[in-house]
Amino acid sequence: TAWIGLLNVCVESNGSVPTAKWQKACDLALQEVGRKNFKSAFQSWLSLMDRPRTQRIQTWSEWSPDPNLLINDHNADILKGLVWASAKRPDKDVLRALTALAISAYRKVPGVGPRCFRVGNACVWALGESHLSEAIGHLAVLKTRIKAGSVQKVIEKALERAAVRAKLPK
Repeated sequence: TAWIGLLNVCVESNGSVPTAKWQKACDLALQEVGRKNFKSAFQSWLSLMDRPRTQRIQTWSEWSPDPNLLINDHNADILKGLVWASAKRPDKDVLRALTALAISAYRKVPGVGPRCFRVGNACVWALGESHLSEAIGHLAVLKTRIKAGSVQKVIEKALERAAVRAKLPK
């Protein structure tokens, strides 16, 4: 029931950054799940993001992109919430997982563009909010790996926030 509570909070992850109300609900849900349990599950779930679907969609409209390459909207909301929750107390392993998820989310799908902007942007936000100095290095990796102009601006803002917090020059 603790996990169901947390996932229900994650589904409500609206907007580009978490609200104070959402963060309060998330804190309570994370407390129920437990930090160690959350980190373990979070990392194992994110490692599955680049694997093929367990049940491939066999047919779709010839005018639509391959749905097997996309992240559906409902799952994207849950992922975004989990990413925001991971920003509560990140460590080096979580930062690596967030960077890998951002690269996966921003990977281009023919006929669509990036797989899922909102999940990628949530990862960049979480890295930018991290109090760990290693997050700056992960943002720098994203800046070199991701070429989309709109994403570059999001990464740049996160880098500036992280540099100011670490008292480093941009």
